[in-house]
Amino acid sequence: MGFFSKLFGKKSETNSNHFDTRNSIADGMKKMHDERIRATAQKGILYSHFVLAANRGKANTQFTLGMMFYGGEEIEGFKFKQSYKRAFWWISKAAQNGDKLANEIISIIDNDLVKIEEEAYLKICIQSLIDGANKGNSEFKYYLGKRYLTGSGIEKNLDKAVKLIHEAAKQGHDEAQYDLATMYFEGNSVEKNVSKAFGWYNKAAEQGYPNALEMLNKAMMVERINFEEADNI
Repeated sequence: MGFFSKLFGKKSETNSNHFDTRNSIADGMKKMHDERIRATAQKGILYSHFVLAANRGKANTQFTLGMMFYGGEEIEGFKFKQSYKRAFWWISKAAQNGDKLANEIISIIDNDLVKIEEEAYLKICIQSLIDGANKGNSEFKYYLGKRYLTGSGIEKNLDKAVKLIHEAAKQGHDEAQYDLATMYFEGNSVEKNVSKAFGWYNKAAEQGYPNALEMLNKAMMVERINFEEADNI
C-alpha cells in the first residue's frame, strides 16, 4: 500500500473528524505531490538543496519535505527516515507560510505525534515499574501487577499479575490486599476461595482500607469461613 493511501485510505479513531476532509482531498493531493516529487527527482535536487529551499520559506517545499518525513519516502536514492516530529515541524511551517493543504492536515500529524509520544512515555513508565518491582518495592509490584492483569501497556499475563499483587499484599500493601481479596471472593483470575478472601479483607480492614470491613462482613454471610485457612494466607 502506498504512503498516501496509508495516510488517507482508512478511517482512524483519533482522526475521525478529519476523515471526510482527507477523503475529499486525497486524490488531488496525491497527484500534486507525485508531480512535485517527480519534478524534484528529474531536476536532480539532492536532500541538502531540498532542505535549503524549505529553510528559505518556500511553503510548497516545506510541505513536501514534511510529507516525506511523515511517510519515510525515498527520492533520488535518498531515504527519508520517518519522523513525526520533523514532519510536524515542516508542515506547520508550510501552514504558517500559507500552504492551505498543510493547514488542513496539521492536526492529523499532531495527533500522530501525540500518540507516539504517549507510547514512548508509557514504555518508560512500564520499565520503571519493572525496575521498582525487581527491587522489591510493594507499590511498584502492585501497579505492575494491575497492568499485567488488564494488559495496559504490557502483554496481559494473569500468572504474573496474581504473583505480583500477592507479593505486594504479603508486604502489607493495603490496596493489593483488598484487590486480592476481591479476586478470591469473585473467582477473578484465581480460583474462588471465600476463606482466603475473608483473610485478605481482614488484613485490609485492619489498615483501615475503605469498604474492607463491609466486604469482610459480606464474605461471612456468603458461606461458612474456614478461619484456619483464612489465618494462613
